[in-house]
Amino acid sequence: MKERYHFLDGLRGGAMLLGLVLHGILSFAGIPIWPAMDVRSEPEVILPIIGWIHGFRMQLFFLVSGFFTAMMWKKRGGTALVKQRLLRIGIPLVAGAVILFPTMMVLGAWGGEVIAERTEMRAEESKAKPKEKKADQNAERKSDQGLQE
Repeated sequence: MKERYHFLDGLRGGAMLLGLVLHGILSFAGIPIWPAMDVRSEPEVILPIIGWIHGFRMQLFFLVSGFFTAMMWKKRGGTALVKQRLLRIGIPLVAGAVILFPTMMVLGAWGGEVIAERTEMRAEESKAKPKEKKADQNAERKSDQGLQE
């Protein structure tokens, strides 16, 4: 019967859940690499949590992967290990690169255009606001003068 290390499955599952937490709180850290950011966030609270999770999670994945790879090498041999890894990792990698890379390039270019357009709109709005504010002040003065007469 095949020996199964259930504690390693739990360890790997916990690290995956921490990955969800890590990527979920990145938008609250005020780091400009994330597309969505909370402007009212408190990075001094969130950044230590990110540092703590990031400090061991990926290393844990590599450790567990190395353990399973060593077990597979012992059981199947080097050639079978390489063949299995090429089938399991290589084919999805190549297929994903062929499909996803052009898609990401198109979406990145489109996103750059959207960001430039929004930046331009915000600049125009900020120029228009002082003029609107002056017009509002003039209207208030006129209404105040009308009330005084």
